[in-house]
Amino acid sequence: MKGETPWRFFPKLSIYLRATNTSQSFRITILPKLYIQPITDVDGTLECFRFGLSSSANGLVIGATVMEGFYVVFDRAQRRLGFALSSCAVSDGEALSEIAGPFSAADVATNCSGGPLKEPLMWLISYALMAVCAAVLIILLLLLVLPLRRRNRAGEITDESSLVRHRIK
Repeated sequence: MKGETPWRFFPKLSIYLRATNTSQSFRITILPKLYIQPITDVDGTLECFRFGLSSSANGLVIGATVMEGFYVVFDRAQRRLGFALSSCAVSDGEALSEIAGPFSAADVATNCSGGPLKEPLMWLISYALMAVCAAVLIILLLLLVLPLRRRNRAGEITDESSLVRHRIK
């Protein structure tokens, strides 16, 4: 509806980055007012918003929506980034971004991938379940077919031969 904003329904988004000292990290945070963006007004009755973030197939890309809340310094010689709060990212006297830290990163793994993937185990479990399902299906089919074969082999008795036998006796 007109005049309503969706910002209270969305969380703050935080990204933790390693500091120059690898035993420390810091956090940059953006508030919903920065990544839920108003785009249009429909007939003067509805306000439309868009989600200002999108996925990337190649990993994490910190784009314009996140960097809008910060001054970002690219130090190519030392291969590092610097972040500071931007004076542009303020709405109604409230900052739309935050920086916190440094935090101790001693308990954080040096490699975020965390060892080998558990995918081969899941494939093994799925193949085992498929084998069990196939075995149950084969048993059910055998139970369905075997009684039919036994009926037909029991002397090939039909209605006509049964009537003939009763006449002979």
